[in-house]
Amino acid sequence: GEPGCVEEESLILGRGKASLAALQAQLRAAHLRAAAWLSTLRAMLEEIAAPEQVPAFVSVRLWVGTWNMGNAAPEPQELRDWLGLDDTTHDIYAIGMQEAHFSLSSKNLPVPRIGSAAPNSSGAFLASAILAALGPSFRLVDLRSMWAIRLLVVAHEEIEPNVELLASDVEATGIGGVGGNKGGVAAALSLHGTTNVAFICAHLAAHQDMVRRRNRDAQDILRGLRSLAARGLPGLSKHLDPTLSFHHVFFFGDLNYRIDAGMEVVIDLLQAAAEAAAEAAANEAAAEA
Repeated sequence: GEPGCVEEESLILGRGKASLAALQAQLRAAHLRAAAWLSTLRAMLEEIAAPEQVPAFVSVRLWVGTWNMGNAAPEPQELRDWLGLDDTTHDIYAIGMQEAHFSLSSKNLPVPRIGSAAPNSSGAFLASAILAALGPSFRLVDLRSMWAIRLLVVAHEEIEPNVELLASDVEATGIGGVGGNKGGVAAALSLHGTTNVAFICAHLAAHQDMVRRRNRDAQDILRGLRSLAARGLPGLSKHLDPTLSFHHVFFFGDLNYRIDAGMEVVIDLLQAAAEAAAEAAANEAAAEA
């Protein structure tokens, strides 16, 4: 099924103690999932029933982006252009990177330890470069890596005191189902003590014919990150995936989904859409004249 869908339970019936034990185990698992759903519903109802606890509205500007770096170090101006820093800045940046492992040249050394990244490592270099691009007003909230998949969360100094890192975790789905070349890296935050947000940076299976594998990888990532659920909405069970445990969830990265058509077909469709949009705009302008 698709990520976040309810799983159907299938009970295997048979004879003997082994079959009975298997049936009992499945019933216990189903009971735990049902209890988790009831816990979610109870938490939601309690939140609705206590409107006096709702705080004043606070606006927070988020920037969420992903970059497959192809194992090549980015140049400073490339980072600035990608982050759009010449136009505006945001309160929080959640930056996902894939294939972000490379050897550093002498001009980029030395690089101090930053967060969990070792000195002179790709992770430390990227965190240092991004913080330098954003400027001295930004603070590192979290840096989490799994092989060459990285998630960096940065907050402006004005909002940083109101940003709490609840948890971070990784889930591998790569080589043999356990390799970290594919999978997800996640960070869970509490903003102003009222709104919980999860960022999940993923790198899913490649190749045109691997759609079912990509779907399964996404589902496995969400299942594997159930440890974040208990840190989301209060009272929730660890048996729920993050999509049910936070006020907002951002699932992004190199998801590798492709258009299943040849290049010429895609270009023809894009040109047809552009011509239709131009014709519609011309008709609207003529109608207003």
